[in-house]
Order: sequence, then structure tokens, then C-alpha cells
Amino acid sequence: MTTTPAPVEARTLATTVWWLVLVQGILAIAFGAVAMFFTGATLLTIMVFFGVYSILDGVLALWGGVRNRQEGWGWLVFQGIAGVAVGMLALRYPSTTVIALTLLVAFWALVIGAIRIWGAFELRSLGAQGWIWALVAGAAAVLFGLALVVSPGYGAAALVWLIGITTAVFGIALVVNAFLVRKVVEDFADDGVINSSSS
Repeated sequence: MTTTPAPVEARTLATTVWWLVLVQGILAIAFGAVAMFFTGATLLTIMVFFGVYSILDGVLALWGGVRNRQEGWGWLVFQGIAGVAVGMLALRYPSTTVIALTLLVAFWALVIGAIRIWGAFELRSLGAQGWIWALVAGAAAVLFGLALVVSPGYGAAALVWLIGITTAVFGIALVVNAFLVRKVVEDFADDGVINSSSS
């Protein structure tokens, strides 16, 4: 385990973003739990919940991108815009066909996943802990999106469970990542260095 002086970019990222990732993770876990355990929920109900979740997640991403204008902040803003747009479509047309809704969720998952994977490698380049969990979250979202694109004809019940399980895994990975990034903040407060061991 070694320590190196903390780059200014890493300091800013750690102190302004960790809690944002935490809230996004909690929202994802909550939505996943609703999708899996809300007995008797129809696809219409789940899509309304998804629309609300996607809008809240998008607003958080927009706020984080505008607040933290470091390298790559534009991708966070793009994630926010995509999340809000997808959420509004889900709320506006919740009763459309299962296949149409599946493809809408797939688009959201692919965009979010790609941006999370990019962010994971950015964290790694800065020597920040927790990058592997950001990578897990991104990979889960991308694999989920690809599964929906390749086979969009899931039944309503199967789609609800698939959405719930994947979103919950995505959220758990984000929460773990957030607390590991918070550890970087604590390291800054202690001695102004980054612990560069991998997690």
C-alpha cells in the first residue's frame, strides 16, 4: 500500500460527488425493491415508479455535473438529460406495449452503464478507492441493457423481476462505491494524500 499526493481533481471529485453517488444508489435499491417485492404490482405501476426514479436520478446527475465542472462533467450532464427524458416518456406513456417499454429501459441502462464505466476508469486514473465498484455498477447496467435489446419480448412478470434485480445490484454497487470514495475524503482530511491501493 502506498500513498501519493492527492491531485486537485481527485480532491474535488471525492468531496463533491461521493454523497451524490450514495443517493443515486439508495434510489436504485429502493426502486429495485419495489419492483421485486411490491406484490401484485402491474407493469403499468412499475413503469410509473421507474419514471419517477429516472427523473430523480437524472436531476441528481445534472446537479452534480453543473456543480462539479471538472474533466468529463459534460457526460454527467448528458446522463442527467437522458434520465429526465426517459423518465418523462415513461410517465407520459406508461400504458404502451411491453416491448416499447423494454427498449426504453434498455436505452436508459446502456447510457447509464457506459457513463459509469467511463467514470470508473477516471477514478482509477486518479488513484481513488472504489473504482471497481463503479465498474461493477456500469457493467451490470450495460449487460442488462444488452439483454433487453437482444431479447425484448420478455413477459410482464419476467421484465419486472429483471428490472428489479438488476437495479438493486446497480444500487448496491453505487452505495459501496460512495462509501469508498468517502474514505478518500477522510484521507484528505487526515493527511492530504490518496491511498492508492486497489479495492
